[in-house]
Amino acid sequence: FGDNGFTAEPLRWPMPERIEAPPLASYGYEREVHLLGAVHVPSSARVGSTAKLEATLTWVVCAEECMVGDVDVALTVPVASRTIADEAVARVFEAETARIPARRDGWTFRAAVDSANVLLHVYPPDEAAIASKRTPRVQFFIDSAGVIDHAAQSRVRTVPVGLELRTGRSEYAAGTPSVITGVIAIDTAASAGGDAPRILLEVDAPVVAME
Repeated sequence: FGDNGFTAEPLRWPMPERIEAPPLASYGYEREVHLLGAVHVPSSARVGSTAKLEATLTWVVCAEECMVGDVDVALTVPVASRTIADEAVARVFEAETARIPARRDGWTFRAAVDSANVLLHVYPPDEAAIASKRTPRVQFFIDSAGVIDHAAQSRVRTVPVGLELRTGRSEYAAGTPSVITGVIAIDTAASAGGDAPRILLEVDAPVVAME
C-alpha cells in the first residue's frame, strides 16, 4: 500500500486437503478457495475518495502435470463513512472463516522424533473436548518439508488426557527439528456421531526426548 497508511494483515489459509497421487501425496485444495486478510483503513482516509488494492498472485495447479501461474490484480474501492457489505459475499467469507484453523486456549502440543517416526501428542483443555467411544479421525498437515513422509498414513490412538499421532519420518530428513508446526483437524463426529464438531487448530509443538 506504500505510504498511504493502509495496512493489510497476513492472509488466513483454510484447512487444506490431502491429495493422493500414489506413491506421493501433497496438500492443496480441490475447490474454490478464499484467502481472507483484513485491510485497515487509516483515519486520514477521506470519505468520497478511492483506494486501489493491488496484489501479485502465484499458484500451482496440478492434474496429471503441474503448471505454475501468476497474475497482477487490482481493485479500486470507494472510501465511505460506513461499511457497505455484500450479503452474499459476507456469507461466503463466513463459511470460509469456519474452515480456518486457529489457536485455542488450553490446547497444548508436544512432539518427539526418532529415526523412523514423528510423534505428535495433542492435549485438549479438558477430556470432554474429544471424549468419545472411539478414537476420532485426525488429519495433520505439517508446514515443513523433509520431516514426515507425506504419503504415509498416520496412526492415531488415545493416550491419557489426549491423542497421539504417529507418522513415518521422511527418508530425506536431516537432523531433528526443535519444533513441529502445522495445522490439525480433529473430526470428533467420526467417532461420536451426530453434530459433534470438527476442531481445527494451529499446531506449535516443541520436540522433546522420545520416551
